[in-house]
Amino acid sequence: IELRGVDNIRNDDHVEVTIAANADPIQLSASRQALPYATYAMDQDPLYRGITRGRIKDGRLVTEPVTLRFHSSVNSMQLQRPLLEGRIDAQLREDGTIKGILAGYTPVEALYDFQYGYRNGTTQTGELAPLGLRLGSASGAAAVLGHTCHGAYHALYQHADAMPDPETGAMTAVSTQYRFEAVPAFVVD
Repeated sequence: IELRGVDNIRNDDHVEVTIAANADPIQLSASRQALPYATYAMDQDPLYRGITRGRIKDGRLVTEPVTLRFHSSVNSMQLQRPLLEGRIDAQLREDGTIKGILAGYTPVEALYDFQYGYRNGTTQTGELAPLGLRLGSASGAAAVLGHTCHGAYHALYQHADAMPDPETGAMTAVSTQYRFEAVPAFVVD
C-alpha cells in the first residue's frame, strides 16, 4: 500500500492510494515478524495494481472503490485473486503501522477457481497447468478440508450477495474481507 500526496497523516481530504502486489518476498526478522522499513518493488504488471483516491479523518484512511488482483500460488500453479470494488478502511498509527480491512466482492467463478477447483491454474510460463495437477490439487484439497467440489461450488452461489447478472438477476459475487496489518516500508516502482 502506497500513500501519495499526504499533507497531514491525521486529516487529509485528498490522498492517492496504490494497492499493488509485491514483487519481492517479505523481509522477516528472526522471530518471523515483518521488518519495518524494508524496501519492496511493486509488481510491474499493471493487472496487479490499483490506484484510487482516499481521505484521512482522525487518522482513519478510507478509500474509494478500485478493482484489484492478487497472486495466488497452489502446488506450483499460479492463480489470480480478484477483488471488485475493493476499499480500504484502516487506522494509521503514530508509529507508521496501519491496521484495517480491505473489503469488496469476489466473483464466484474466480473464488471457486483459486480456492477449490484450480480450473485456471497456470504454470510459471503462463500456460494452463497440466490437467492432472489441477484435478489432483482439487481432489486433494477436498479430501483434506472435508468438502466436495460440487458442494463448495453451489454453496458459493447460495451465498453470493453482489453483482447481479443483468439477464437473470442472480448474484455472481461474494462479499470478501481481508484483515491486514502493515509496517512502514520503502516502495519502489
